Amino acid sequence: MAKVIRRFAQIVNLAVGVVLICGSLWAQSDRATITGEVTDSSGSVITGVSVTATNVATNLRTTVVTNSSGNYTIPLLRPGTYDISAEQTGFKKYLHSGVVIEVGQVLSLDIPLEIGAKTETVHVTAQVVQLEKDTSERGAVVGGRDVIELPILGQGEQRNPGYLMTLVPGVTGRGISGGGSPRMLRRVVDWKCC
Repeated sequence: MAKVIRRFAQIVNLAVGVVLICGSLWAQSDRATITGEVTDSSGSVITGVSVTATNVATNLRTTVVTNSSGNYTIPLLRPGTYDISAEQTGFKKYLHSGVVIEVGQVLSLDIPLEIGAKTETVHVTAQVVQLEKDTSERGAVVGGRDVIELPILGQGEQRNPGYLMTLVPGVTGRGISGGGSPRMLRRVVDWKCC
């Protein structure tokens, strides 16, 4: 009987471990999201608008329709440059070119539609504000070019890629100690955000 209980406990521990690991992997996303609200010139929301994100590099299109609140969400987009368009009968076509999204980003892009023929296009060239108002998550991308051009001096521990986290605004690192050796202290860093 003790053998059965021990075996059951091992299976439960394994299951709990798998669930915990899977939960932490969820945070390691390689995708981004664009979300926003579609309104007319008076500020009223418009429902049933087709909003399309077209990846400039691959020409892959993802289309969604605004809900009853005039909101849309385009999830699971690969990082890159996109052209965002919106179309609805009785309104001019909206086109915003060159929208850049990065890994893990939730970009808020509100779309104002103007009354007019569908054959007319309102082309927006302004940059999107990078303020995250829809989520409190913080993330940053340190690209390969940034790493190559970084003037890091030294060898070994001083060139640890983990220290690139200190390039993100609001993130600081401090060594933590639990009775380990000084060499280990350099390797273990407790990252704090904001």
